[in-house]
Amino acid sequence: MESFIEANPNAKMKYMYDTIFNMHVIEVASISLYESAEFKAWHDDLISEFARKYPTEEIGVILTDSF
Repeated sequence: MESFIEANPNAKMKYMYDTIFNMHVIEVASISLYESAEFKAWHDDLISEFARKYPTEEIGVILTDSF
């Protein structure tokens, strides 16, 4: 996530860990960022790497406006 933000300084993202659901969560604040090709490529890489490194844990990416 840090490398994506460094490459995209206007990106507004937050990381949190939800202890109730035992899940890592990345919150994205902008629908235009969320729908961008660059973000989608990064997201695909993130999910693949996360699954490889942490096969027993979950991760989700949410859009702030989805609440």
